[in-house]
Formats: sequence, structure tokens, C-alpha cells
Amino acid sequence: MNLATMDRSVLVLIVLAIIAVLVLGFFIYRQVMIRADLLDEIEIERGEFARLQTRLAYLEDLRDRSDELEESLDVMALLIPEKPLEDELIVHLNDEAEAVGLDFIQIRFDERAEEDGYMEMPINLSFEGRYLQAIELLKSLAESERGIRIDDIRMGRGTEELPVLNITVRGSVFYAGN
Repeated sequence: MNLATMDRSVLVLIVLAIIAVLVLGFFIYRQVMIRADLLDEIEIERGEFARLQTRLAYLEDLRDRSDELEESLDVMALLIPEKPLEDELIVHLNDEAEAVGLDFIQIRFDERAEEDGYMEMPINLSFEGRYLQAIELLKSLAESERGIRIDDIRMGRGTEELPVLNITVRGSVFYAGN
């Protein structure tokens, strides 16, 4: 063999070795990038898994409290019925007033307002009786099975002499409304 063919063979081997190193380097780089992408996806999936575990714990808590929540729903259905039920409200207020010894004079319904998911029905009530009877009525309304919000209470001289008072209550009752 002569020197020129030997140099050429060595040169071809060197070029082939460089090409092999470059191809191997490219494949190693590619594998490193794929691994980095997979690690990023694993972190995303871990975050999603943690979020789903939190959601599952919340749902399990709701399941465990379902009886309590259903009881609360039943109470809310009484506090905020589906329909206005004005006639039942009038009977209820009259019964409450009679129970504490007040005279139920008048009820006036004002313009209703639609709120977020329910209807507000403003009412003005007039009673006559004594101060302590009025306090008892307010206590019974606070514990009433129908949700009543009292905004204002005014007391003044009644149609008879003192200690009979005219009690005016301004407030609201609520219903679901559909």
C-alpha cells in the first residue's frame, strides 16, 4: 500500500468517525429533549392529579354530608318557597299576631324585585298592641318557618290610649320565582 491510499483510507475513516459522532450526538440530543418534554408532561399530570384528588375529597365530603345538606334544603324550601303564597303568609302573620295578643291591622305588598335566583317581595305590616307583645311578635317572626327580613320598625300612638301602640313593620319575604 502506498502512502496516498493510506492517507485517503485514514481520512475516510476520520470523516466516517466524525459523521458517526455527529449522528450519535444528534440522537443523544433528541433523547434528552424527549426526556425533558416527558418530565414536563409528568409535572402537568401531577398537577392535574392533585387537582382531581382535591375535587374528589370535596365530593366525598359532600356525599358524607348529604343528609345534612338535604335537611338544609328542606328548611330553605320552607324559608323561600317556590311561589309567593301571599294567602298563606297573611294567615301565618295573623296567627303569629294572635298568639302574642296583637291585633293584625293591615298588610301591604309593594313592588317585587328579582334578585340573583330569587324574588324579593317587600311588605308593610301594621299591628296594634303593647310594646312587649310587639317584642314577642318580632321574636316569633325571627324563628318563623317563612324567611322574613325586617328592615324597619316604627311605633306610635295607637287608636286607643297608651299603652296601646301602632306598630308598623317594613320588611321583605322571598320566594324562588322560576
